[in-house]
Amino acid sequence: MSGNSERLRRYGRYMAGIATEIGMAAFIILVALVIIFVATGISR
Repeated sequence: MSGNSERLRRYGRYMAGIATEIGMAAFIILVALVIIFVATGISR
């Protein structure tokens, strides 16, 4: 039971790491889109 719990905890940490990476990438893309949107709005 303890071995299964340890594996589940490691899997949870792995998923959390992936979620953090996706969140950071999404945030950077969102900021880039906002900057591009503002830049095009100013140029127009």
